[in-house]
Amino acid sequence: MIIFAWVLIYGGLIKMTKNTIELAKKASKAEHIIEKLETCGYRAYIVGGAVRDMILDESILDFDIVTDASLNEIQAIFHLIHKKKKVKKVGSTFKICIVNDIEVAASRSDDLQSPFPENDLGKRDFTMNSMAYDLFSDRIIDPFSGQEDLKQRIIRFTKSPEMRIKEDPLRMVRACRFVSKIKGKIDPASLDAIKRHKDLIPEKVAMERIRLEILKAMEYEKPSMFFQALHRTELLEHIFPSLDRCFDLDGGPHHGETVFEHCMLVGDALSPKKPLLRIAGYLHDAGKYDAAEFKDGKLTFPGHEKKKDKILADLKNLKFSREEIKYIDSIITVHMRPLTEKSTPKAIRRILVLLEKHQLSYHDFLR
Repeated sequence: MIIFAWVLIYGGLIKMTKNTIELAKKASKAEHIIEKLETCGYRAYIVGGAVRDMILDESILDFDIVTDASLNEIQAIFHLIHKKKKVKKVGSTFKICIVNDIEVAASRSDDLQSPFPENDLGKRDFTMNSMAYDLFSDRIIDPFSGQEDLKQRIIRFTKSPEMRIKEDPLRMVRACRFVSKIKGKIDPASLDAIKRHKDLIPEKVAMERIRLEILKAMEYEKPSMFFQALHRTELLEHIFPSLDRCFDLDGGPHHGETVFEHCMLVGDALSPKKPLLRIAGYLHDAGKYDAAEFKDGKLTFPGHEKKKDKILADLKNLKFSREEIKYIDSIITVHMRPLTEKSTPKAIRRILVLLEKHQLSYHDFLR
């Protein structure tokens, strides 16, 4: 199997774990779909994130396929094969078919004068996602220099930044997330375009979609780069205004960094396996803005862990669930309770009672 061998070579997969077996199954499904489309006279390629992650030598999570067959033709071809599993059309911005759990898309472009798949790739978000892999010739189709941008760690909108943003303004947030994923930077033209169109976020983007981008960013090594990019693009003021206002706020006598910088350090130090705990870490001191006062010539933040109204309002606006907000709220509430080698048994019992009251695990508190 060609794609299976490709997964082994480029995914760096040595031993067959549960995840690699699942990945191999997906690779096999994708290969069969491409072969069937080719047999029926159509062209089909692996596109998007799988090609990007292959080049980055990272684990590949999914295989997406693009073909010059129409959605109706895709359905007709695979309905006969997968009679028990209906081939469904899904998607709002871009329609796709789900074939045996693999996303298969018709070309996004209606430009019949341009060759396929280049016409489709030109409508994708970033150059690093605008590449296709030709299964049978074993070559990468890269009309917009995505490989070079990946090498330079640059996030660049494909062709026209304004057009790509207007097609789906969430792409501005995705650009910031990819900064964290590849530890890169947004190219100047794309950065300027995001700043000019930042107001499309509250006007055009469902908050649920932004919430998902935030949760995805929590999986990376340094999500602080995501928040820093959101601030640099001026999107953070629309997404987490409670955190954005802390960017230049002095950390006071107990910290050598700003409140924003301190929040970034705390969040980065927490486990990627605990996304909500990480979010709490990035927000835990955002209440200091409301609590700030000068006492004896020193900047202090008394009771800042209780100044959570604006933080919780941001989370609610982003459509986090009640349970998620309650958890983050509780972590912020208890984070000022000290626990050291000098803590007395009585103090420890008080902390345990407090954790139980807020339905928190002491493991999360110790993190």
